[in-house]
Amino acid sequence: MAELKAKYTLLHDTVISTQESEVQLLQDAKRFTEQIQQQQFHLQQADNFPEAFSTEVSKMREQLLKYQNEYNAVKEREFHNQYRLNSLMEEKNLIIKEFEKIPKPGEMDKKMKILRESTEELRKEVMQKKLEIKNLREDLVSKQKQSLKEQKELEELLDYQVVLKDEVAHHQTVPVQIGKEIEKMTRKKVYDLIFLF
Repeated sequence: MAELKAKYTLLHDTVISTQESEVQLLQDAKRFTEQIQQQQFHLQQADNFPEAFSTEVSKMREQLLKYQNEYNAVKEREFHNQYRLNSLMEEKNLIIKEFEKIPKPGEMDKKMKILRESTEELRKEVMQKKLEIKNLREDLVSKQKQSLKEQKELEELLDYQVVLKDEVAHHQTVPVQIGKEIEKMTRKKVYDLIFLF
């Protein structure tokens, strides 16, 4: 009778221990499954991260080239106007010398005034273009720095994505290992029980 009671107590303790182990393993499986789901979510977010950063910088470069071409054209027009202005000044001086005593029509002065005004406007336009080009270059440098920063962040995310994939692959094998462990323990306990009886 005492022997049967001892076997029953041992069997009862073994069953309780097995149940506790199974509960712990199931809790571990649940925890790993939640971690896998969370990492898959982060992995999906990393896959959806934008890949192109250079579009705006390219537009800025195109705009810079456009302003540079406009600036060169304005400089050329200013050169031609200055040449015309010098020619007219020389012509005016010759006319003044030859016709000092003859009343001078105001046409030459009018042309000179118009040309001076046109030259002044061109100079203002050149200064404005210089300022625009300066601002555009500063914006381009800023965009390039931002692009490099975002590229670095993207590389870090891609590296993190690789780590996440490795962790997901590792954790996906854990539930299978837990199942095998439960099956192994159950078989062992059953075998031990059979052996006891």
